[in-house]
Amino acid sequence: MNQQKLFARRLRRLRKAAKLSLDAAGEKGGLSGKYWGEVERGEKSPTLEKIAAMAKALDVPIYALVQFDREEEQQVLRKRINGALDKASTQELKRIYLYLLDTADST
Repeated sequence: MNQQKLFARRLRRLRKAAKLSLDAAGEKGGLSGKYWGEVERGEKSPTLEKIAAMAKALDVPIYALVQFDREEEQQVLRKRINGALDKASTQELKRIYLYLLDTADST
């Protein structure tokens, strides 16, 4: 996934976590709700000044908007795991399930 899409997804998650509409977030950041929506859809790439305004509107540090390496890594791992599970036989799925139960109990 490209950086612009990751940024857009992160921005949307943080805005929703802050319980702000596009218009409310835009107003807090001195931007239009329309522009904010375009960024969230990956249609626009904000300048550093606009990223700073967005961070301020969301009451988060700027780095919180670009901290998506872990999120991307989790998505890749989930996709790989799902792919492996899709190919597994019923017997293999049962063994995997028992292993997961055993692992969860020992932590």
